[in-house]
Amino acid sequence: MTPPAMIEIISGRRGTNFGSRPGAAAVVLACGLAAALVMDTAAAAQSRSTRFHDKKTETKKEPQVPTGPLHIAISIGTQRVALYANGALVARSAVSTGQRGFPTPTGVFSIIEKQKWHRSNIYSGAPMPYMQRITWSGVALHEGSLPGYPASHGCIRLTPDFARFLWSATKKGARVVVANEEIAPAEFAHPRLPTKVKANPITPPSENTAAATETQSAPGEAAVAVTKVAETSIASVEVNLRSAALEANAVAMAAIAAQAKAEAARRKGPVAIFISRKTSKLYVRQGFEPLFEMPVTIAEPNKPIGTHVFTVMQRDEGADIRWTAASMPPEPVKVDRKRSNPEISSRGRKNEPPRQLAEFVPTSTAAEALDRVELPLEAVDLVSHLLMPGASLIVSDHGLGEETGEGTDFIVVTRS
Repeated sequence: MTPPAMIEIISGRRGTNFGSRPGAAAVVLACGLAAALVMDTAAAAQSRSTRFHDKKTETKKEPQVPTGPLHIAISIGTQRVALYANGALVARSAVSTGQRGFPTPTGVFSIIEKQKWHRSNIYSGAPMPYMQRITWSGVALHEGSLPGYPASHGCIRLTPDFARFLWSATKKGARVVVANEEIAPAEFAHPRLPTKVKANPITPPSENTAAATETQSAPGEAAVAVTKVAETSIASVEVNLRSAALEANAVAMAAIAAQAKAEAARRKGPVAIFISRKTSKLYVRQGFEPLFEMPVTIAEPNKPIGTHVFTVMQRDEGADIRWTAASMPPEPVKVDRKRSNPEISSRGRKNEPPRQLAEFVPTSTAAEALDRVELPLEAVDLVSHLLMPGASLIVSDHGLGEETGEGTDFIVVTRS
């Protein structure tokens, strides 16, 4: 309250007797000014306190993200999201996933696009701050309203604080797994998972190649005759030294070129391998681009194997490769069940078709899944030098998702 307002209030309460008492008005005015000063001082202090509190709230430290590969695990059943870095839990938060009629697909995804301020091109330009896309058909993580239950049109809504934090922590390619239950990566080892990074193979010129090169560049007959006559001369020594230097230089240049090729391949990012029981094939992608594919042998090909994600973690210098494994929960499968009397149903109608019931078919554990897969040695040799932190191996009953293609990692949809 400002001094004039206080004076106004005090003056409004003043009686006529004040005018007949010398100095009374001055005393009241002085008191009013003093009171106003005290109130303004208190208000200013409160304002400073509020600003300090707000500033403290705005600048509060968010969880520090350890270095290493990230996993974003979303549970539709519990409406929760968990962020793991290098295999360790960093933060948890609430989400709101797709509602009935607009379900959020479950499966294995990765972040394929990031936009800080995005508007939906499907739903009338609805704002989607801190958008991180996982499918090109419109599924993304973004800030949004969380009523406490599934309410989106397929996207994964995040709280404002967590959306900002996740935006700052992730890069394109970060792994996102959406499941009906909560899942978490755990330390894992298996004989079929490589534990050493092989150097990029460098094949030096063979003796036959060197001999062929020497034959092609052999001097003419006259020069050969001169060389034979003066083979012990200094000129002959210089020729031999020059040839040796050229050969050593060629080997060194080949090594440098091979090393540059390997380094360029590593700069594209971690390699991703996908093994599908459905197609009995192994696929390899790097930097959102396909590298190659080849047949793979899976024992008991008609038995479900589940969906499992194995990831290379950051390791100490010189240490063996560390892996984590995250397994999707068993998926409900519709199974035809015949009635006890197929001729006449409980309602009296004949030839009623069998009912379809959802059952959970048991799947292999992560270790059992790898036991059933015979990794081709050619594939292991081709990718072993690319097993940097973040490299992954996905084993699944399903085939490649329809959206796996340009600008994506592997998209494996277990339920749409």
